Amino acid sequence: MLNNNKLSGSIPQEIGNLWLLEKLELGYNKLSGIIPSFSEKSFPKLIKLDLSYNYNLYGKIPSTKNINSLSQCYLYSTSLCFEEKDKDERCFYSSDYHYCTTCVDNTISSVVDDICQCKEGYHGVGYIKCYKNDDKIDEECKFVNSLLGKEESYDCYDYDEKKIKCSFNHITDIFISESDIKNNKLPESVGSMPYLESLDLSSCNLNGAIPKDIGNLKELQYFSLSNNKISGTIPSSLENLTKLINIDMSNNTNLYGKFPTKHYDQFNVCNFFDTNKCIYPNEYYDCSKCANPKISSVIDDVCQCNTDYSGIGYIKCVNENGKYIK
Repeated sequence: MLNNNKLSGSIPQEIGNLWLLEKLELGYNKLSGIIPSFSEKSFPKLIKLDLSYNYNLYGKIPSTKNINSLSQCYLYSTSLCFEEKDKDERCFYSSDYHYCTTCVDNTISSVVDDICQCKEGYHGVGYIKCYKNDDKIDEECKFVNSLLGKEESYDCYDYDEKKIKCSFNHITDIFISESDIKNNKLPESVGSMPYLESLDLSSCNLNGAIPKDIGNLKELQYFSLSNNKISGTIPSSLENLTKLINIDMSNNTNLYGKFPTKHYDQFNVCNFFDTNKCIYPNEYYDCSKCANPKISSVIDDVCQCNTDYSGIGYIKCVNENGKYIK
């Protein structure tokens, strides 16, 4: 059993010579590269196959349907693909499983030897995604390393692959808890992760404002900063996140501003409970209705306090001494 041993590199082609093998357990490692081909003749006595949680392992899953001895088969949390005819009911696949011959973008990928592959000048896996450049994960790790209190050059993929998930040199998912956090201020470098799909920093005791660069995360689908101490204005750049379907900003009592409604109809989850957000024209607070028009004015459809005053224009403004002006 070699599960959870921080193994890296590719699986040797010679593994198919182990015809007496009963258990192939390589889950929870950092294996990468293309999976070697094998068949029921390679492992006629195989009982258990576990390749799960090797996110950079890709290629076509060999057919296991004719391995009669197989009783346990775990192939999820990988980048492996299969053909429908080879799908084995005894195996557990990733929920977002991939079909080998289905290209995500036919303009930059094509099917070669029954597997969709990226064309010249691109890298990645054709049935998942192709990338034009060869960006290094170092740049994308800046945001995570700041939260973790690590050096900027630290490879955050080595931290905990259940909390920092990567695919082909790009961070795709972040699920960090309060026990991981060493710097409680939300870093400005969030926009350095263009392939990020999930960002969950709920209940991390974070403070500071949501960076405007959040709008650079064009692949983001799940975003949660709930139960923190986030403050400041909700950035309008959230409306750039066209793939966002789940957003939870609840229980950040000092978060205010106009709620992004441009893609509201596509949300499955949308929670801004216990914040000071406003929705135009009226829900909780009317963004454009100033509490005191004498010391506040509407800018970009949101009432803001005038110079020499602080606060939230559609709630209240105070002078430099903190005195509320009626």
